[in-house]
Amino acid sequence: SWEQAEHDLELIQENIDFVMYNPEHWSNTPLTEQQNLEAVVIKAADFTHAHGWQFAFVPDRQFAEQFLGRVAPYIDVTILQGQRFQSDPRAFHTWISEMIAVVRPPILQFVSSCRWERRAALPKKCITLFRQYPHK
Repeated sequence: SWEQAEHDLELIQENIDFVMYNPEHWSNTPLTEQQNLEAVVIKAADFTHAHGWQFAFVPDRQFAEQFLGRVAPYIDVTILQGQRFQSDPRAFHTWISEMIAVVRPPILQFVSSCRWERRAALPKKCITLFRQYPHK
């Protein structure tokens, strides 16, 4: 939970430069956080920035689609989990394009994950898609 993370981060703060918050629709993200995700992300980003660290939002696909546009002004980096789309490069391209349009210009860095599989064509397609977007 973010509440526990705040406590733990205070204990090791001299060793931190970057904090990632990974909310997903699962039991490891408390239901109260799932139901108030925008407020939790803003609180987490504020806490992180107050300590001089960068903040990354690493939501599951559903949370990204629902909240990314609303929290983009508060976060430094987003890492999107696009694994479900990898086997369909067109769907992956469409989804990534939509997410990039939502976050630009506030977010400084934008990343999506590609799961490396035995089928080498999929990672190559992911890399090709990423190269289509300028890094500005």
